Amino acid sequence: MQNLFDWVTVESHGVSPVFVGFNAAFDWSFVNWYFHKFLGKNPFGVSPLDIKAYYYGVPRQKVVHQRNQ
Repeated sequence: MQNLFDWVTVESHGVSPVFVGFNAAFDWSFVNWYFHKFLGKNPFGVSPLDIKAYYYGVPRQKVVHQRNQ
């Protein structure tokens, strides 16, 4: 976890990093738990960005309802 924390910190170049995922809240909850369990801090903070929600928020994008079978 320390290696991931260091990598995120270096690659964010002093800007607050953003956790992006597909169903970001689900993925972020696990990453957040591990960061707090082993390091006591999370470089991403508390604001994950869901890539599907972001895509649908772009103007003129048609929303396609999907359902897992």
